[in-house]
Amino acid sequence: MGLGVQLQEQINTIWQKLSKGQKVTILIIIFVFILTVIGMLFAKQPKMEVLYSGLSPENASALTAKLKEQKVPYQLVDEGKTILVKAEDKYQLRLDMASEVNLKGVIGFESFNETRFGETDTDKRVRYLVALQGELTRTIEYLDAVETAKIHIVLPEKSLFIRDEKEATASVLLRLKPYASLKPEQVKSIMSFVSHSVEGLKSENVTVMDVNGNLLSEDLADSASQGLTRASVNQLALKQQYEKETAKSVQTMLEKILGSGKAVVRASVSMDFD
Repeated sequence: MGLGVQLQEQINTIWQKLSKGQKVTILIIIFVFILTVIGMLFAKQPKMEVLYSGLSPENASALTAKLKEQKVPYQLVDEGKTILVKAEDKYQLRLDMASEVNLKGVIGFESFNETRFGETDTDKRVRYLVALQGELTRTIEYLDAVETAKIHIVLPEKSLFIRDEKEATASVLLRLKPYASLKPEQVKSIMSFVSHSVEGLKSENVTVMDVNGNLLSEDLADSASQGLTRASVNQLALKQQYEKETAKSVQTMLEKILGSGKAVVRASVSMDFD
């Protein structure tokens, strides 16, 4: 008979001699001991929190490459879309990654910090346009309701003849945050901001739409001129009404002197609406 079997029989014999209360006490002690060991094991593991979530494969690859380079421990979850790091390192890593990894691929005027030899005027013009679009994108994404933005600006080539010159245009594509929406005044602000940032771009030539295909800028560019037109119509109607009443009043007075039907009056009034 082996030593292990003998030991097991001795334990069974001792266990059988114990009272029910003693057995319960021993089981509780064993259970508490197991919980303590598990707690100690988990306490040794660092607490992991989200560094970035909702990442594209390209951004996740760029971030993990930087983390490996800096020998920072991390975990990938949510099918590689979320990166976890130590809780105490999270905020510092976000600052470091923000300066080293361009998560959204947006290029701004920082591209002009480097000198490119052999660059032509056309190359500079294209690079400036890309940088301008990037800066406008970053600014619009600061709006609370906007999750992401994409801006395309079309600057036509200069023409020798004025009649052949085309106007600059721009389109803004917005992805709004869940349950968020933009008021017409906010859309007009975006149109005005973009038009004032691009030379020769008129506000009515800026189109704003969301990713669902809704044209947010429809009829907004002409609203100011439409309001002015309505005001002009109201002013004209007021002028005509005042002229009519003045002419009627004068004609009534003259007919009392000259006789009925012997006076014709026309009044022209100049009104200052300021």
